[in-house]
Amino acid sequence: MKFYLKIISTEIYQLQMTKIHCQTLYIYIYILCLERLAHLIDESVVAGRWQPVQVGRKGLKISRLFFTDDMILICRGMLSSDAGDS
Repeated sequence: MKFYLKIISTEIYQLQMTKIHCQTLYIYIYILCLERLAHLIDESVVAGRWQPVQVGRKGLKISRLFFTDDMILICRGMLSSDAGDS
């Protein structure tokens, strides 16, 4: 009986460790996706397809803010109806 309980507790421990490793993997994948998104936004800013917003007259230009589990994408919009026809 004691041996049987030890086997079950070992299996439960292994399942919990597998769950922890999967969660860690998801975090790394999320970070890699955010890094790729940041590079794509930078490429779009350089190409002129994305216009960041400037804070103040001589201030910093902001195109995005990334937090732990949130993101804010910042850009200028066009009011004309033919903005996407270029």
